[in-house]
Amino acid sequence: MDSQREGYLLIGAVMFIMIVFLATLLLFMLAYRKRKREHVKEVETMKEKYQKEILETQVEIQKETMQQIGREIHDNVGQKLTLAVLYAEHLNLETEKRYNTEKVSSISGLINESLSDLRSLSQNLTRSTENAAELNILLQKEVVNLNKAGVCIVSFESSGKVFEIPLAINNMLLRIAQEFLQNSLKHAACKNIQIRSMYDQEGLSLSLEDDGKGFEYPGATGGNGIGISNMKKRAELIGAELILKSSPGKGTSMKIFVPVEKIS
Repeated sequence: MDSQREGYLLIGAVMFIMIVFLATLLLFMLAYRKRKREHVKEVETMKEKYQKEILETQVEIQKETMQQIGREIHDNVGQKLTLAVLYAEHLNLETEKRYNTEKVSSISGLINESLSDLRSLSQNLTRSTENAAELNILLQKEVVNLNKAGVCIVSFESSGKVFEIPLAINNMLLRIAQEFLQNSLKHAACKNIQIRSMYDQEGLSLSLEDDGKGFEYPGATGGNGIGISNMKKRAELIGAELILKSSPGKGTSMKIFVPVEKIS
């Protein structure tokens, strides 16, 4: 009788253990399936987040590209076309046929240059002819073009030993100078514009100054327009310090300083 009871107890214990084991296994499987679903959901969430980040990055890149294209059109092509318009406006004031012919030729040249720049821009190319050591030459070219317009007298001088400037910085400085010159021609009613570059062991300083009517800065209407914003943005991108000063009746001046550590 005792042996039979022990047999029942043993069977009961085995069955209990099996039930506990099966219950534990079932709970484990349920937990595993739940964790697997959570993992799949996490992976899907991560994929969605990753795709969203990629999309945001693409949008940001496109935005920056469009801003860059806008700056290039506004600062470079726009400046040349402004000169062409000034030339055209002064044609009627000239009586000498030969001089009119020179003006027409200059207008044609500026328009052709603008078309060439637009073609290069559409191909996402930079102006490869503007190498790193040519800033003074490029500024002198701008001076020649401006003086041909006969609107005001533009002068350029340079001091110090010229050193090589990286292409990106070289182009940015040229664009900033072009923006200042364009604003002076269009808005300042100036008679003289002075451009100076100075090279020394501390870096490169580029200054431009006109004797025009000036404006209230900051705070005037247009004081934070696209032109000034572009100049500030370009200076920031190359690590340069830009100081713009203007007041009514006292003209406008701008100084850009690029420290040597940003150039080298």
